Amino acid sequence: MRDDEDSRPAGLHGWLKAHAAAAVAAGACVAGAAFAWQGAQACGGMTVPLVWAAGGGIAGWLLRRSQEPRHANPRGQHAEAGSVVAQDISTLQQAFAVLGQQVNATIQTSETAVMAMGERLAHVHGRSTGLRQQVVDAVARSEALSAASLQQSTEHAAAVADLASHQTLFEQTRLDFLSRVRNSADQVRHLLPLAELISDIARQTNMLAINAAIEAARAGNEGSGFKVVAAEVRRLSNQTADAARQVTDGIQQAAQAIEREASQLAAEVSGNPAAQLDEIARHIQGMSQTLGEVVPYLGQLSADMDLGIADVSSDIVDILGHMQFQDINRQLLEQINSALASLSSHFSQLYQLIDGQAPPPPVMLEELLQRWTQDYVMHAQRVAHVMATSAPPGELVPLHGDAAAPAPVTLAVANGPRIELF
Repeated sequence: MRDDEDSRPAGLHGWLKAHAAAAVAAGACVAGAAFAWQGAQACGGMTVPLVWAAGGGIAGWLLRRSQEPRHANPRGQHAEAGSVVAQDISTLQQAFAVLGQQVNATIQTSETAVMAMGERLAHVHGRSTGLRQQVVDAVARSEALSAASLQQSTEHAAAVADLASHQTLFEQTRLDFLSRVRNSADQVRHLLPLAELISDIARQTNMLAINAAIEAARAGNEGSGFKVVAAEVRRLSNQTADAARQVTDGIQQAAQAIEREASQLAAEVSGNPAAQLDEIARHIQGMSQTLGEVVPYLGQLSADMDLGIADVSSDIVDILGHMQFQDINRQLLEQINSALASLSSHFSQLYQLIDGQAPPPPVMLEELLQRWTQDYVMHAQRVAHVMATSAPPGELVPLHGDAAAPAPVTLAVANGPRIELF
């Protein structure tokens, strides 16, 4: 009779005792569907498959367990099992919210890292384009300077050729001048006999003058003949004077000829070669000025390229740091997988409790949620957990949030490290 009463329970309490597994399955399905929909709205379509898979797996297993034969359990054990199941069902919403926030954190980590990598790559592209433009400008400037240097070299070669030609002409002129100077010297030497003649005439004139004076004194009135001698002396004196003038004129002409030749040689020496040397000096000065402009330009170009290469290297290091997001996501997904496994184990024990095959689970679902935090290795996981457990029941808070709304918990400090070690 007692068995018949237990096998046919009456009222809501009896129905719960007989269909506890089905009630748990229905509650799990409702919670899974609700939080799958809210997770899809908060963090995109990637959360829906994971949450639906977890909720569907638990619900299916619950339904399967509800189909199996149940052992008779004492009334007190059913009451305790119902209390445990009711409390875990109320906590199941938070569990699904935590898992949804963990998936949302994974999505945000990937999005943030990819966006940062995109910005760094864009910056690297900009710096590379700038460096390429600088190299193109430097090549164009170098080509222009090379063309100018080649033109100046051609002009210098022409100036040197002109200088060599003038040097050859100068040597020829110098030889001609030496020849003319020798001719002038010969002409001056030809005046020596004339000078000797003048000397002889002068001696003879002196002798005649002395004799004329002696004879005139001795003859007295009869010395009229000496008048002829005196006249001859005067004639010789005139000839001497004329010869002296000729000698003087000849010497002056020779001196003037030598002076003219010297002046002409000086004019030829200090003419075109000096102008050519001045032109070469101007070209060399222009080349020095060009080189003086090139050296600072190349120095500035080298400094700009060093700065650009340093920026590119820094951006590459940042990109390598951001590329670590796949390791972060792997750990996040491993934690989610571990949490799903713990949920499965917990509900396995819960259903064994319903069937009377085992005592209640060693920990409640709420305590299990707290134990999840002990396995977290990243700040983002703890933030997602806090945001999910502190949100109103049935609401999945997106990590992105409103930029204007205050955020009591942040994912990382503003000046924190760019690479998270784990």
